[in-house]
Amino acid sequence: RGGDQENADGSWRAHRIFSTLDVATLRRYRRQYKLDLPLQAPKQDLTNSVVAHFLSCRVAPEEVVVRKAIEMRQRRRGGEFASQSVASLQAMKKALQIQEVKDEEDEEDE
Repeated sequence: RGGDQENADGSWRAHRIFSTLDVATLRRYRRQYKLDLPLQAPKQDLTNSVVAHFLSCRVAPEEVVVRKAIEMRQRRRGGEFASQSVASLQAMKKALQIQEVKDEEDEEDE
């Protein structure tokens, strides 16, 4: 029951945040993620669809941490693109994939 409340709170917060965006931004989101909506959908329909899509996306916490670290590093360097950061991101993704495989193998062994 607590999970239902958390989901409702998350949905409410996401809806509140996305409803503050202008229509052009919501349309860009619709186009970027190929949401099934008419081009001239009303703002309320856009908002509802964007919120539903956003909440359905799952991002691994590790990926968020890696991306944030790279972003902070780039800011320290004055915003210049750091190819080393891309290599670090790729290495981290590979390490996470290897760990996922190990975790799955451990689960199968149990």
